[in-house]
Amino acid sequence: MKKTSYIIGLAALLSSSAFAATINVTADITTNTTWNAADTYILDKVIYVKGATLDIPAGTVVRGQPDETSLVGGSLVVRPDAKIMIRGTSSNPVIFTTAALDTDLDGKVNKVGGKFVRWTAGNDAKFFDLNPKTAPLAPTCTADSELDVDTIIRTNAMWGGLIIAGDAFTNNSNQVDVNASGSVTSADVGQGIIEGLTGNDAIYGGSNESHNGGSVKYVSLRHGGLGLTADKEINALTLYAVGRDTTIENIDVYSTSDDGIEIFGGDVNVKYANINYADDDGFDVDEGWRGSAQFLFILQGTLNSLLIGDCGMELDGEDKGENQAGTIDPLPFGKIYNSTVWVASATHGARMRAGFAGVLANNIFQHIGTNTGSIGIRTDSTSSSGAAAETTPSARSNFDTGLLQIRNNAVYRFATNYTAFTGNLSVTSAGAVSGTIFGSAIANVYYPATNNRSDLGSATDMFDVSAISHTTANGINPRPKTTANIGGYGSTQDGAYVATPLVSTAYKGAFDRTAATLWTTGWTAMNKRGILKN
Repeated sequence: MKKTSYIIGLAALLSSSAFAATINVTADITTNTTWNAADTYILDKVIYVKGATLDIPAGTVVRGQPDETSLVGGSLVVRPDAKIMIRGTSSNPVIFTTAALDTDLDGKVNKVGGKFVRWTAGNDAKFFDLNPKTAPLAPTCTADSELDVDTIIRTNAMWGGLIIAGDAFTNNSNQVDVNASGSVTSADVGQGIIEGLTGNDAIYGGSNESHNGGSVKYVSLRHGGLGLTADKEINALTLYAVGRDTTIENIDVYSTSDDGIEIFGGDVNVKYANINYADDDGFDVDEGWRGSAQFLFILQGTLNSLLIGDCGMELDGEDKGENQAGTIDPLPFGKIYNSTVWVASATHGARMRAGFAGVLANNIFQHIGTNTGSIGIRTDSTSSSGAAAETTPSARSNFDTGLLQIRNNAVYRFATNYTAFTGNLSVTSAGAVSGTIFGSAIANVYYPATNNRSDLGSATDMFDVSAISHTTANGINPRPKTTANIGGYGSTQDGAYVATPLVSTAYKGAFDRTAATLWTTGWTAMNKRGILKN
């Protein structure tokens, strides 16, 4: 009996390894499908999940093609009538990365005519990102002339991205002829077409605030952003009109060519996002998003000459363009709590514009490079000129009426820590603003002097940023120093404004400085390489 059990167990073990395969996904997913964690899946092109559920278990590796002719990256798009269940864990994440090849294993992508070489069936699978479960790249690959990059951090645009579309509200009003009637009509209000795509499969938006697109947990998205069509790069993770019943937690973004995470409308909530080296913004919202985001760590640059990314956060109320008039309906009200944002270039920690409204609270914004021209928290206004000019309502006017609340944040070492606000309101004094939010009275203090600390001193006042390295183990520690004098740190932060699914904390930023283990440990690319400290 024991011998029989042993033989069966051995056969099962051999069978599981023998049947591990590289599977080329060439057709849309239209029936409920569960992938096998032992297999590797290649997104041959833009693959839709339609009217079905795609289940991806912990440990699965999904690779997107870098198309060598059109430069359209292999991507996964989940339609509003479908769901995706990504079931990664803190020790075994689901990984999306590139299917580009490195056949001689020299750490450089194979290129023909200046274009990445894609995987083809029958290839021996010597991928560029060969062992994504252990490290996104060999640590010795610090430069690559073939790619015309400064360091390994710029190895992006090597596949597309993950897109989830829903049918929740947006304020994308009368801009797109969604139903192809020949003209834009009232039937198109609140709907849009995913940028870079066409046809019915690309439509998002509706009136279903409780849209449920599934559950995405512990996923690492690496080296993406190539695009859905030529010259239309996309984000690592894009959420179009996704509803509040969708779960988005523990998202890792490593080196993408556009934004790390971008949200278009809806009321989806995001928790625990580690976004490192997005070429544009780390976290970007548009089209009336009314959800929440809590515990974001955004790293947009380094202390060396390499400057990566635009703003840490770009927060737009609508997507018509800052200078286009029109009623914003529904009004955005995004809530962003407990983020740690590091930027190194002459851009901004957070830029609010295009009528953005909501709450920005309990966050830490730190400039870690040359801060010329940078602003910690910037709000664009009708009184501004040039690129910052807006028609009413502007983010600044929303601040004046209390619809935009900037509370209990710590801002360090930007050239200007805060945009000058209307009247006498400043970081060092309390300001009285009267009004209501959705019928409820609002507090009259928006910059409590005791809980907003701003320093223009050394970059090391707040964090140990002098040791940031792309190649040295334990080069980055995102915890605030235990000696840092952070206004209001250690008391319950902005408790009166915390509502489910946000959680009350006794600290600012994405990490408790007394925590022995970071929530990024064991599953993020930077931690796997030993660079992000535990």
